[in-house]
Amino acid sequence: MCPSDKAFVFVDNHDNQRGHGISNDVITHKEPFLYKLAVSYMLAHPYGFTQIMSSYCFESSEEGPPHDEKYNTLDVTINSDGSCANGWVCEHR
Repeated sequence: MCPSDKAFVFVDNHDNQRGHGISNDVITHKEPFLYKLAVSYMLAHPYGFTQIMSSYCFESSEEGPPHDEKYNTLDVTINSDGSCANGWVCEHR
């Protein structure tokens, strides 16, 4: 492994979430329990610079983030139950 000050650490990224990576066995937000476990493990270990992926629901691998009719990205809004709205993904469990 490379030195901690040179490592960039993440669980998933925009390519892996859509199956564009080397394999399709990447943990993503679509598996909430495993994803939270993996992110927690990553953050608990003092190694590298960490990145936590923010994501949104999508049907097609080419689909962009939630947007309005002019393709402006929508803000993340929070519902009264703590879940995200506007097509964004956040877990409140």
